[in-house]
Amino acid sequence: MVSGLNEQLARARDVDEAGRIVRRAAAGLGVRECRIVRRCEGNEERPRGVAFPVFAPPGVVATLVCSDEVPLTRERERELVIIAMHLSVWWTNRGIDGMAQNDALTPRQLEIAQLATAGRMNADIATALGISINTVKARLKEVYDRLSVDNRTELANALRGLSRPGKHA
Repeated sequence: MVSGLNEQLARARDVDEAGRIVRRAAAGLGVRECRIVRRCEGNEERPRGVAFPVFAPPGVVATLVCSDEVPLTRERERELVIIAMHLSVWWTNRGIDGMAQNDALTPRQLEIAQLATAGRMNADIATALGISINTVKARLKEVYDRLSVDNRTELANALRGLSRPGKHA
């Protein structure tokens, strides 16, 4: 079922794209929801569902979390382990550090991310900050990549985890 996954991952440019490829592969096994949870300082989230570790130097860098709504047969579990293994190889080959760079958001990236999670549209953000809409899109993509999120809801949750005292003074 996961044949060709390695070749698809080889073409992935970033973690987000690799995540989409992995989710499609898991969906082919009947897994309704599958996501990659990056390990980072302060991320103590206990994943719900079936979890498979993703290894790369210096150890476990992420967890492949799949919903447990579909019965986990031995064959399905084996296929999901293979998916996690392919993801581990991809991660290692890219040399991606396991620690997310949450603290490395620039002030502008943080400002745009906060406006986006407040419900502002890209065009509104661009007008408010006096920048082009393409700049807004580019900065949001950088933020999504850095925080390993796929949408504004996940971004809002990630930002909530960043707002510890003294972080953005």
